[in-house]
Amino acid sequence: VSDRAEQAFRDAFAEQARVPLGRVAPKPPHRPHRAWAVAAAVAAVALAIPLAVVLGTRPVQVATPAAPATVSGLPAPEEGRRWVSRGDVAVQVPDEWAWSDYAWTPWCLGETPEPQPPATPFVSTPVGPVAAIACPEWQPEWVQTYLDFADPAAEPPSLTPVLSRTVGTTDVRVVLRADATAADEAVAQRILDSATVFERDAAGCAPVAPFADLEARPEAWDVTGAEGVVEVGLCRYLDYALEADRPNLTASRVLGGEEAGALIAAVAAAPEGVSGNPADCLSDYDQRSGLVLRVLDATGVHDVYLRVDGCRNLGFDDGTTRRELTRDGCTPVFAAPPLRFDGGQPEAVSACFAGE
Repeated sequence: VSDRAEQAFRDAFAEQARVPLGRVAPKPPHRPHRAWAVAAAVAAVALAIPLAVVLGTRPVQVATPAAPATVSGLPAPEEGRRWVSRGDVAVQVPDEWAWSDYAWTPWCLGETPEPQPPATPFVSTPVGPVAAIACPEWQPEWVQTYLDFADPAAEPPSLTPVLSRTVGTTDVRVVLRADATAADEAVAQRILDSATVFERDAAGCAPVAPFADLEARPEAWDVTGAEGVVEVGLCRYLDYALEADRPNLTASRVLGGEEAGALIAAVAAAPEGVSGNPADCLSDYDQRSGLVLRVLDATGVHDVYLRVDGCRNLGFDDGTTRRELTRDGCTPVFAAPPLRFDGGQPEAVSACFAGE
């Protein structure tokens, strides 16, 4: 007998020796075939029982996408700086640079013998209606440093040094004082270096108006159901008779906290209907002018269109209900630069003009 056979005999004998007299050694336990898992899965489907329960594993948790923390589509600016944008370009400027229309407003309409330049550098607000009046020739000492966004085809000012950079469809220009220092030029260059083309700016605004005509409406939601409003991005677009795909964002800013909540509450409280008198305007007037309110609440970001230009379909529109212009709903939109209301239908003036 071979060694292997002999060992098998000894093992069998030893196993049997451990069994009480008159009994048979039990069979080794049967190892179930893995097919039981397949059968259990089929049974689970048939009985509508989660497979995770049958197999004794933890169910996979599918997370609901959280609402974004901000409407901004740009990274946070550097410390001490903020984003400003126009067209399809945004740049970072020092926080202390204010907004001003000094660069293009006819100064001689006032009662001073010469213009009074702002004490500090500024960002030029979008050009509004300019009075047809010829003021005395501009002098270099009247120039304060400012940032402007211009058409690349437009001639830059020539009285004082100008640093510029064309980005996207815009020529970003920093016009310097006549006595500008190397430090002033360094600040200007840093502004130009920050210029970037965006899809959504710091207020969540797209470069091109989302409405191609006066009948366009936003994706439907119900502004009366807004919950926990966090921010509202204000996006101002002007037609300028541009090509349909040419950027026409002229100004933007963000409302936050209580100010944002109060604005959306006022919009929701506006009566249903539209303002304006269609008989007063040409049919194609200001097709692409208007505003978008980018509303961030607990459920995400939603748009409200605000029409204040022209004569038709004036008012608010959340895609579900059109609402009339009201002072509580419109005045806060134009209460601070760079957004400005330049006039229009009497209903729009009384509802939106923030001045006296």
